[in-house]
Amino acid sequence: LPLTLTFFSSDDRVHKLQSSKLRGILDSVMYEPGRHLRVADTGVMPAMVPTQHRHLLSTSYGLLCNELHRTPQTIIRSVQALLKGALALDTGEVCNIGEDDFSTGVQIILYAARLTARVDNFISFLVDTKTGCHPCLSGVTLREVDISPQCLTILQLGLETIRVQLHDEVAPLLKEYLAKLDRGVTEKAGDDKILDRNSRLACDLHAHHLLLFRNLKGSDLSCEDVTSIIGSFVFLTTRHTWNKGTREKGKLLVPETEIYEVLQVTRRRIIGWVRDQKQGILDEVLQSALQISSSTTGTTQGIKVNASGSDRWAMIAGPDGRYAVSSTRKTTTRSERNVTEEENSNSLSHPSMGNLKRSNSAYSSVDVVADSNALGAEMDLQIGQMTLKQKHLQALQSNLANHPDIKLIFGERTM
Repeated sequence: LPLTLTFFSSDDRVHKLQSSKLRGILDSVMYEPGRHLRVADTGVMPAMVPTQHRHLLSTSYGLLCNELHRTPQTIIRSVQALLKGALALDTGEVCNIGEDDFSTGVQIILYAARLTARVDNFISFLVDTKTGCHPCLSGVTLREVDISPQCLTILQLGLETIRVQLHDEVAPLLKEYLAKLDRGVTEKAGDDKILDRNSRLACDLHAHHLLLFRNLKGSDLSCEDVTSIIGSFVFLTTRHTWNKGTREKGKLLVPETEIYEVLQVTRRRIIGWVRDQKQGILDEVLQSALQISSSTTGTTQGIKVNASGSDRWAMIAGPDGRYAVSSTRKTTTRSERNVTEEENSNSLSHPSMGNLKRSNSAYSSVDVVADSNALGAEMDLQIGQMTLKQKHLQALQSNLANHPDIKLIFGERTM
């Protein structure tokens, strides 16, 4: 595993990953766990090298986990170099003219981002179990996994540097790609083919965006992180057609099972974070997420409060995680922004939104409303779904989207 990973991350070989076969080979080397170590063989060392008992070379939690807790420096250094080399391939173009998929450089960048995010998963697992922070395995000792204090320090530092790359370099680049796709639709308004292609590619970008933030704990989440995560989930549930068999028909680069796994892992943290916020922050997060999910490509650029007012969100009574618009609040005009310092102290602003004319309600607890058919926009954070008047927008079910009559009329466009 270290040799193969080092091969692709050195000597400018990262561009070789434009080959889907080579990407598949690297994935196999990285993630296939190999032979499982039987409990009866725990602690048994080979007496000879090479050994005649191949089963003694097995691992308890897979080859990648074994490498990370024994020689973490090589894996972490190679992953960082691979992602750095991939990011250098960015030319500013998301896809070539006339093409239906990402450009070669973007495909390599997205692959390197997926690989790095998955290595983040493994490192986070080892660090959390060692420090007792894992939500399900607190106090559990992993069999045949002995992480020394020195190794733990290396893993923690490596995890920190990897997340700096993912959050400070990859995430802004994905947002820039979404903005370019959105501009492409605007510049060619009425071109259904461009709209369909860019919406489909935007789903891929949102899926990758979710992978980057999978392992953030509740204390690490920021307002921007939560807004992006909720917006990406809702965008996918409303725009992506699931269970497509091929890339040409709309299959994502990220396995759909992995997206649902991210939802299962992060939703408790997201719901807990949102539940702890005051009214003003809740309004900004959910209103921004609503605008992200309802835009053409889910871009975060240009998000602002509606000129006629800003929605005030409330928690829906019942199971946790459901929120709905309960009222509308007036926004300030330019002349009204010349207010006293005392009035400013009661207003709440956001870099991407206008100043909201608010009283101390911005710092009050979130209201609770009864569940009824009269509710307007609703966000269900448990399943990442947006509902409008008891109805929600979503892509056609797979059996309908793949029906011969539907294909004959609408073609292979995303619906």
